[in-house]
Amino acid sequence: DTHNFRIGADTLYPREGVGRPLEIAAAGDAAGQVDLGKPSADVMTVGFYPPEGWGAWSKVDNPWVLLPLVLSGPTTLHVALRGFGDNVGRQIELHVGGATVSLPVTDDLVEHTVEIDVEQPVNFVRFSNVDHSREAGGDDTRTLGIGVEGIRVARTGAAAPERAGPHQLDLGGVVYTSIFNPRDGRKNWEDLLTAFCYAFRREARATLVLKMTCRSATEYLDDLFELLCQLHPFECRVVILHGYLEADEFAALLQNTSFVVNASRGEGQCLPLMEFMSSGIPAIAPANTAMADYITDGCAFIVDSTPEPTFWPHEKNQLQTTFWERPSWESLHDAYRASFRVATQEPERYVEMAGVAAQQLHQFCSIEVLSARLREFLDSLDDR
Repeated sequence: DTHNFRIGADTLYPREGVGRPLEIAAAGDAAGQVDLGKPSADVMTVGFYPPEGWGAWSKVDNPWVLLPLVLSGPTTLHVALRGFGDNVGRQIELHVGGATVSLPVTDDLVEHTVEIDVEQPVNFVRFSNVDHSREAGGDDTRTLGIGVEGIRVARTGAAAPERAGPHQLDLGGVVYTSIFNPRDGRKNWEDLLTAFCYAFRREARATLVLKMTCRSATEYLDDLFELLCQLHPFECRVVILHGYLEADEFAALLQNTSFVVNASRGEGQCLPLMEFMSSGIPAIAPANTAMADYITDGCAFIVDSTPEPTFWPHEKNQLQTTFWERPSWESLHDAYRASFRVATQEPERYVEMAGVAAQQLHQFCSIEVLSARLREFLDSLDDR
């Protein structure tokens, strides 16, 4: 939730008072180990270069690490780090749950032991006072700050670590929702985000919910964070939901959504789009590929698109033997603005579009319609 982060030109980090900015951590044993030297779906680092075996170098002034457990109460942290350039001899600040500890840094890898009473439960550790003014040298043009080998956590109290509990998400204003796999190249989610942030740069009443269907959040968060930094400042809100929702949670998301959004280059059906529209939620989407069967002016703000050569997903040599549709970013931007105007200033038209959406999808994919088609097909086989 962008409301929970401070976003700058090169990094973003949790705001003070935000205990758990990412709800992907869960407490398990009374100790936790984060190794920055090895790629892992369970290790989330922000503001670090890729792991190098021994550890990883920071690339921004406020890097932070998501921990596999929630810290609360008396805790011991073992932090192994080193410095580069002007960071050698500097006091690097370590922030945990509202508390700050200074760590002296040398050019050798040193493990620091920090004992702290964490009053505000957190699942992340942040570093600050890091300098990135000097390049590594030679062919390496990276600007390096501190190198972190790993963080080991041990509870010093008798109680078990606190588990991450349910998170209450309050959505208000005009809410746009999209559900997709961010690693599916057709989905074009970057345009969804950039067009939204430009359309509502100075509009705090607009919220974009991106529901990710992906195995691990680490597969897309780096790209997402980089985009948010490039797009700042903006007053609109962006919320990322990762993983599966329970039935009542999904129903609540439907109930709080104003528009369902799609900017895909091609769809075979797009079940999430159909499901939201079947519930009477108007859409912003292209009328191409499979979506052309049910996206109309009456129930959607149509995003213009043009053919673009591409290859079939299973094509080993990636020969460009087919086409997909390239959505117009400008058209998507304008559709956001037009839909917001309808939602806030033309309630009668919004209600009309919602009704048409439900009716359109009922005629296209309802049980009654499909069962009749299937019965007609089966009867035709009997006649033969």
